[in-house]
Amino acid sequence: MSSDKPGEDAGVSGFESEETEPDSELEELELEVQQMAQRILHYRSTMWAEIKSSFCSLLESSRPLAIASEPGISARPYHEGGIIRL
Repeated sequence: MSSDKPGEDAGVSGFESEETEPDSELEELELEVQQMAQRILHYRSTMWAEIKSSFCSLLESSRPLAIASEPGISARPYHEGGIIRL
C-alpha cells in the first residue's frame, strides 16, 4: 500500500528519533540542574565567609585611628585658645 503523505513509511523511525531526542535533551537538562545545585551549595558554603571578611575589612577601614593610648585622653585634637591640644 502506497500512502498519499510523503515520509509516512518513515514515521516509525521518525517517531523513535523524536523520542530519543527529548530523552537526550532531558538528560542534558538534568545534568545542568545537577551542576547548578552543586554551584549553589558551593556558594552557600563560601559566600558567608566572604561576606563576613568583607564586612570586617569595611569596619576596620572606617574605624578612627587612636592617637593617644592613655585612658582619658581624647584621640582627636581640639582647639583651646588657639592652641591645639591632644
